[in-house]
Amino acid sequence: MKKKFCLVMLSCALFVASVSTAFGQSTDPDAPRPQPAASVSHPDSGEDSRRVGIGVKVSSLGAGGEVAVRVINRANVRAGFNAISYSHTFTKDGIPYDGQLNFKTFEAQFDYFPRAGRFHISPGVLAYIGDPITARTSIPSGKSFSLGGTIFYSDPAAPATGSGRISFNRAAPMITVGWGNL
Repeated sequence: MKKKFCLVMLSCALFVASVSTAFGQSTDPDAPRPQPAASVSHPDSGEDSRRVGIGVKVSSLGAGGEVAVRVINRANVRAGFNAISYSHTFTKDGIPYDGQLNFKTFEAQFDYFPRAGRFHISPGVLAYIGDPITARTSIPSGKSFSLGGTIFYSDPAAPATGSGRISFNRAAPMITVGWGNL
Protein backbone atom coordinates (compact mmCIF):
# COMPACT_ATOMS: atom_id res chain seq x y z
CA MET A 1 0.00 0.00 0.00
CA LYS A 2 2.83 2.42 0.89
CA LYS A 3 4.64 1.66 -2.37
CA LYS A 4 1.46 2.31 -4.34
CA PHE A 5 0.90 5.63 -2.50
CA CYS A 6 4.52 6.73 -3.13
CA LEU A 7 4.20 5.80 -6.82
CA VAL A 8 0.98 7.82 -7.16
CA MET A 9 2.55 10.84 -5.37
CA LEU A 10 5.66 10.66 -7.58
CA SER A 11 3.53 10.43 -10.73
CA CYS A 12 1.46 13.44 -9.64
CA ALA A 13 4.60 15.45 -8.87
CA LEU A 14 6.12 14.65 -12.28
CA PHE A 15 2.86 15.57 -14.01
CA VAL A 16 2.63 18.88 -12.14
CA ALA A 17 6.28 19.67 -12.89
CA SER A 18 5.77 19.00 -16.59
CA VAL A 19 2.74 21.27 -16.94
CA SER A 20 3.56 23.96 -14.34
CA THR A 21 5.61 26.11 -16.72
CA ALA A 22 2.42 27.18 -18.48
CA PHE A 23 0.95 28.61 -15.28
CA GLY A 24 1.94 31.21 -12.68
CA GLN A 25 3.22 34.75 -12.70
CA SER A 26 6.28 36.02 -14.49
CA THR A 27 8.89 38.16 -12.75
CA ASP A 28 8.67 40.50 -15.75
CA PRO A 29 5.17 42.01 -15.94
CA ASP A 30 5.66 42.92 -19.65
CA ALA A 31 6.81 39.43 -20.69
CA PRO A 32 4.54 37.50 -23.07
CA ARG A 33 2.54 34.85 -21.26
CA PRO A 34 1.95 31.37 -22.66
CA GLN A 35 -1.69 30.51 -23.27
CA PRO A 36 -2.81 27.13 -21.97
CA ALA A 37 -5.07 25.24 -24.34
CA ALA A 38 -8.08 25.52 -22.00
CA SER A 39 -7.76 29.25 -21.19
CA VAL A 40 -10.56 31.70 -21.71
CA SER A 41 -9.45 34.98 -23.29
CA HIS A 42 -11.05 38.38 -23.31
CA PRO A 43 -10.74 39.92 -26.76
CA ASP A 44 -9.70 43.32 -25.35
CA SER A 45 -7.21 42.19 -22.71
CA GLY A 46 -4.71 40.21 -24.77
CA GLU A 47 -4.21 37.70 -21.95
CA ASP A 48 -6.22 34.96 -20.35
CA SER A 49 -8.62 35.93 -17.58
CA ARG A 50 -7.68 33.11 -15.21
CA ARG A 51 -4.58 31.15 -14.41
CA VAL A 52 -4.78 27.91 -12.48
CA GLY A 53 -1.95 26.04 -10.78
CA ILE A 54 -2.07 22.56 -9.25
CA GLY A 55 0.52 21.25 -6.82
CA VAL A 56 1.47 18.21 -4.78
CA LYS A 57 3.25 18.74 -1.46
CA VAL A 58 4.73 17.08 1.60
CA SER A 59 4.95 18.95 4.92
CA SER A 60 4.87 18.34 8.66
CA LEU A 61 1.08 18.05 8.28
CA GLY A 62 1.49 15.17 5.80
CA ALA A 63 1.10 14.70 2.07
CA GLY A 64 -1.41 16.80 0.21
CA GLY A 65 -2.36 18.88 -2.76
CA GLU A 66 -3.15 22.48 -3.63
CA VAL A 67 -4.99 24.44 -6.28
CA ALA A 68 -4.37 28.16 -6.87
CA VAL A 69 -6.30 30.59 -9.04
CA ARG A 70 -4.98 34.02 -9.96
CA VAL A 71 -7.57 36.63 -8.96
CA ILE A 72 -5.61 39.78 -9.87
CA ASN A 73 -2.20 40.38 -11.43
CA ARG A 74 -0.32 40.14 -8.11
CA ALA A 75 -2.54 37.77 -6.11
CA ASN A 76 -3.77 34.18 -5.98
CA VAL A 77 -6.38 32.42 -3.94
CA ARG A 78 -5.09 29.01 -2.92
CA ALA A 79 -6.81 26.02 -1.27
CA GLY A 80 -5.33 22.72 -0.25
CA PHE A 81 -5.51 19.66 1.94
CA ASN A 82 -3.03 17.60 3.96
CA ALA A 83 -3.27 14.13 5.50
CA ILE A 84 -0.98 11.94 7.58
CA SER A 85 -1.68 8.87 9.65
CA TYR A 86 0.68 7.11 12.05
CA SER A 87 0.00 4.48 14.68
CA HIS A 88 2.25 3.16 17.42
CA THR A 89 1.73 0.44 20.04
CA PHE A 90 3.78 0.50 23.23
CA THR A 91 3.68 -0.60 26.89
CA LYS A 92 4.30 1.69 29.87
CA ASP A 93 4.00 0.58 33.53
CA GLY A 94 2.42 -2.70 32.43
CA ILE A 95 -0.28 -0.94 30.38
CA PRO A 96 -0.41 -1.62 26.62
CA TYR A 97 -1.34 1.47 24.58
CA ASP A 98 -2.43 1.74 20.97
CA GLY A 99 -1.93 5.35 19.86
CA GLN A 100 -3.02 6.94 16.58
CA LEU A 101 -1.91 10.24 15.04
CA ASN A 102 -4.34 11.16 12.29
CA PHE A 103 -4.00 14.69 10.89
CA LYS A 104 -6.45 15.77 8.21
CA THR A 105 -6.42 19.47 7.46
CA PHE A 106 -7.85 21.90 4.96
CA GLU A 107 -6.25 25.28 4.25
CA ALA A 108 -7.17 28.41 2.34
CA GLN A 109 -4.74 31.26 1.64
CA PHE A 110 -4.50 34.54 -0.21
CA ASP A 111 -1.06 34.82 -1.90
CA TYR A 112 0.03 38.41 -2.43
CA PHE A 113 3.14 39.15 -4.53
CA PRO A 114 4.12 42.72 -3.44
CA ARG A 115 6.59 43.41 -6.28
CA ALA A 116 5.15 41.14 -8.97
CA GLY A 117 8.10 38.82 -8.36
CA ARG A 118 8.28 35.41 -6.78
CA PHE A 119 8.21 36.54 -3.11
CA HIS A 120 4.76 36.25 -1.54
CA ILE A 121 2.99 36.95 1.74
CA SER A 122 0.05 34.63 2.38
CA PRO A 123 -2.50 35.10 5.17
CA GLY A 124 -4.99 32.28 5.54
CA VAL A 125 -6.81 29.76 7.70
CA LEU A 126 -6.04 26.13 8.62
CA ALA A 127 -8.93 23.83 9.64
CA TYR A 128 -8.57 20.44 11.34
CA ILE A 129 -10.98 17.64 10.46
CA GLY A 130 -11.60 14.97 13.11
CA ASP A 131 -9.66 14.13 16.28
CA PRO A 132 -5.95 14.27 15.45
CA ILE A 133 -4.56 12.21 18.39
CA THR A 134 -6.31 9.25 20.01
CA ALA A 135 -5.21 6.35 22.22
CA ARG A 136 -6.82 3.20 23.60
CA THR A 137 -5.84 0.58 26.11
CA SER A 138 -7.21 -2.77 27.17
CA ILE A 139 -5.54 -4.62 30.01
CA PRO A 140 -5.98 -8.40 29.90
CA SER A 141 -7.83 -9.89 32.88
CA GLY A 142 -5.68 -10.73 35.88
CA LYS A 143 -2.72 -8.59 34.68
CA SER A 144 -1.18 -6.01 36.98
CA PHE A 145 -0.54 -2.38 36.03
CA SER A 146 0.60 0.74 37.82
CA LEU A 147 -1.00 4.19 37.97
CA GLY A 148 0.59 6.93 40.06
CA GLY A 149 2.82 4.42 41.84
CA THR A 150 -0.11 2.22 42.93
CA ILE A 151 -0.39 -1.32 41.57
CA PHE A 152 -3.80 -2.47 40.31
CA TYR A 153 -5.05 -5.75 38.84
CA SER A 154 -7.42 -5.99 35.89
CA ASP A 155 -10.69 -7.66 36.96
CA PRO A 156 -11.19 -11.07 35.32
CA ALA A 157 -14.97 -10.44 35.03
CA ALA A 158 -14.61 -6.95 33.52
CA PRO A 159 -11.08 -6.21 32.23
CA ALA A 160 -9.86 -2.60 32.56
CA THR A 161 -10.07 -0.45 29.43
CA GLY A 162 -9.48 3.20 28.67
CA SER A 163 -9.42 5.72 25.87
CA GLY A 164 -8.29 9.28 25.40
CA ARG A 165 -7.91 11.97 22.80
CA ILE A 166 -6.20 15.28 22.25
CA SER A 167 -8.09 17.80 20.19
CA PHE A 168 -7.04 21.14 18.76
CA ASN A 169 -9.04 24.22 17.89
CA ARG A 170 -11.02 23.36 14.75
CA ALA A 171 -9.60 26.34 12.84
CA ALA A 172 -6.60 28.60 13.26
CA PRO A 173 -5.36 31.70 11.45
CA MET A 174 -2.01 31.45 9.70
CA ILE A 175 0.42 33.58 7.74
CA THR A 176 3.21 32.27 5.56
CA VAL A 177 5.92 33.89 3.48
CA GLY A 178 7.93 32.33 0.71
CA TRP A 179 9.21 32.35 -2.83
CA GLY A 180 7.59 30.75 -5.83
CA ASN A 181 4.17 30.52 -7.30
CA LEU A 182 1.90 27.56 -7.69
